[in-house]
Parts: sequence; structure tokens; C-alpha cells
Amino acid sequence: MPSNVYRDYTPPAIDRRINEVLNRRAGDLQNFSTETTREQLEKYKKKRVVRQGLLKTTHRHILDIAAFMLETDSNVLEDGILDKDEYIETFNDFFMEGGRRAVLIYYQPMVPPPFDSGRWTLQLAQNSSFIRCCVTDGSTEKFTGKCIIVYRLNSGMEFGTKQLLQEIYYAYTETDEFFLSNLHAVIALMLRVNVPNIQCNTHWSNVIKNAEIESKRKDKFTEDLADFCKYLERIDEDLQKTVQLEQYPRVLREYLSAEEKIMSYTMNDDAIQELERWLKRTIKSIQKVRYLCLSIFFQSD
Repeated sequence: MPSNVYRDYTPPAIDRRINEVLNRRAGDLQNFSTETTREQLEKYKKKRVVRQGLLKTTHRHILDIAAFMLETDSNVLEDGILDKDEYIETFNDFFMEGGRRAVLIYYQPMVPPPFDSGRWTLQLAQNSSFIRCCVTDGSTEKFTGKCIIVYRLNSGMEFGTKQLLQEIYYAYTETDEFFLSNLHAVIALMLRVNVPNIQCNTHWSNVIKNAEIESKRKDKFTEDLADFCKYLERIDEDLQKTVQLEQYPRVLREYLSAEEKIMSYTMNDDAIQELERWLKRTIKSIQKVRYLCLSIFFQSD
């Protein structure tokens, strides 16, 4: 402190400074959460009960059908949906006028219910994965198991029990343990849902007006659809064979992230060896691509 600055050391000034320090500490303590873990769990359980109260007959009707298609109990699906506000909000939006045209009900291995789900236990938290349900529009959760697609064609009305029976449609799909590409999922859905429905459909309306040629046109259409699915399958197989270059390793990302790390990594033998292994694998991949390109070139000749 500069010598020419005067500080008041009279008793009133000292008391004032002490009170200021005490007030600051009191404010810090107010911001600090004093809730115990048990109290927090009770608070989250109450929020879960509130979410449960938002599920109406329309919600449970869809869950009953989804549970039947998934060969499980509707209570299991409901338990998963109650884990997050986001799941309830997505589900509710589906029934509103102008709301979502479709929702996805996932039933798959996921991380155990989080602490704020309202059903967290120490035993559940110790599991690496947990089979549970969620409702999403496909943008928030990764699809890794079974799925019921619930969709409606008319979004210009608010849905009630009557509309559930007349306007709601369901489709089942699941991931394939061998091919997890988006294209393969579309093909599988078409083969499982669209093709059988078209083959058994007897209401072709104005598509076929002449009864004499109805059978031939229907057979021709289903054959064209089957050929189209086979065409997509060949594309998917070609895409699966596409060589993908491996992303550069973590040490290189850290090396490039900050200048001060450059010298430390240049002296790190483990980091250098990891980069060398990555470079060798990348060179082999490039050589493989070059060989495949030459093979295609010679075959075309």
C-alpha cells in the first residue's frame, strides 16, 4: 500500500470492515447447497410423480400397443419415459394440433437411470447398461435396439381417444448386429412393413380401375418394389466396403490444440510411437484405396 494512502483504524471503521467480511461469507453460504443426497432424491421422486400425472389415457393406450409389439410390459416402458421431462414433452407434442407427425419409442440398452430421474439407486448406478425405454423424435437419443415408430398422417387436429383408433399408425424396426448404416435401416423397414402391407392390401382405389388387369398390375408393382429394395441392398453393400480413413489420434489433437504442448509431445516417446502407428495404418488404407481404384479401372476396360 502506498505510504500516502490513509487507512482508518478507529474502532468504528474496523467494526464496519468486519461486518462487510461477515456479510460476504454469509452470501457465499447461502449459495452453497446444503441438501443431503437423501433430500435431493426425495425432491426428484416428487418431480417424477408430477411427470407421471401428465400421462393420460391416450399416452397409455399407445404404450400398451407398443409394449405388445415389443413383447414387454407397458409399465416397463412407462418407467423409462418418466426418467426425463424431455421424454414427456416430446410425447405430449405428438398429440397436439400442429405437433409432431411421428415419435419413436426406443427400447434398448442405455445408461442406467440418472440421479435426477427419480428412481436412481446405487445398485442401478453400478450397471454399465440398462434396458429401458425413451420417447424421442430421433434427434436426441442414439438408436441401438428396438423401436416402435408411432405416426399420424393428419397433424391438423388435437388427438383424443377417438383419433387414436382411426388416425394412429405403428411400425416396428430394430438395429441389425451386422449392418448399422442408415440405408440398411431404411431397407429393413421397407421389407418388414411396406412390402407385406402392399402385398396384402386389397384397396387400391383409383390406382387400378380395371378389375381384369388388377392382378397383373399389382404383381408388377410389387416386383418393382422388391427389385428396388435389392438395388438399395447392393448400394448398402458397396458403401460397407468403402475404405474409411481412421481419425487422427487423441495425442495429435492435443498436440495441435495448444502451442505450449508441442515441445512436451516432441519429447514423449509414447506419443511419437502412437503417431507412427497411426501413420502406418493410414498409408496402408490409402494404398488399399489406390489398388481398388486401379482394379475398377482395368475392369471397366
